[in-house]
Amino acid sequence: MKPLWRFIGVLVVLGANPGGAMAKEKPIIALFDIEDQGSGLNQEQLARLTQYLAVHLAEKGYQIIPRDQIRKRILELKKESYKSCYDQACQVELGRELAAQVSVSSKIIRIGDQCNMTATFYDLRRAATSRAASVKGECSEASLGKAIEKIAVELAQSKEEMEALKDELASFEAEARRAESKKTQPFMPDQEEKKPPDAVEDDDRPVYKAWWFWTIIGVAVAGAGGATAYFLTSGNGDPAGESGHIQVDWR
Repeated sequence: MKPLWRFIGVLVVLGANPGGAMAKEKPIIALFDIEDQGSGLNQEQLARLTQYLAVHLAEKGYQIIPRDQIRKRILELKKESYKSCYDQACQVELGRELAAQVSVSSKIIRIGDQCNMTATFYDLRRAATSRAASVKGECSEASLGKAIEKIAVELAQSKEEMEALKDELASFEAEARRAESKKTQPFMPDQEEKKPPDAVEDDDRPVYKAWWFWTIIGVAVAGAGGATAYFLTSGNGDPAGESGHIQVDWR
C-alpha cells in the first residue's frame, strides 16, 4: 500500500501547488498581450484573458513584470504601439531590456468552430523555447478562461516534477501488477502447508485412538478384576451372607 499513498501524496502536492513540489525558484517572466487570430473577441475581453493568465502564473510562483512597465518600455523603444509587439524578436528584445528571464507569448487561434489557446515560454538566457502548452475549446471568453487555467498548470510543472510523478506512477502500477498476479496465481497442492503428525488435533482422530478412551477402559478392567478376585477369595458365594452382613476374613 505504500506506493499508493506515495502516489496520492504526489498528486495532492502537485494539485495544491503544481509549482511548489521540489520546485526551484520560479523565473521572472515578461507576459505579453494575448494575440488574437480569429476568435472574434474584442480588445477588452482579450485584456481580461491576458490578466487572467498573469494571475494564474503568479499563483504558481512566477514573478510577473507589470504590464504598465512593459508598455512604458515599448514607448521608450519607439514602437508603433503596445499591441504591435507580437513577434518573437520584439518580445525577446523587450524581455531582455526589462531583465526578464523568460518571455511568454500567447495566442488564440481559431480553427473551424473551435479555438486553440496556446502559450509558449521562451528562455531569454538560452535563446530557446523552454516549454509550451495548448488547450482546445469553444471560442467564448468563459471557455478560453478555462483553457488558461489548464495551461497555467501545465506550464508551472517542471521537468523534475513530471519525472517524479512518472516514477511514482510506475511504482504504483508495478505494485498493482504484483498484487493482481498473487490473486490470479493458481493453487498448487504441494504448496499447502503440511502439519506434523503430532500436530493433528484430537478432534480429527477416531475415538478408539484417543488416549482418554483407553484410560477409561483400563480403569474399568482393573476395577472389575479386583472385585472378582475379592469375591472368589471370600469363601462364600454370597458376600453379604444370610444375615445380610458382609463377612471379612483377615487371614
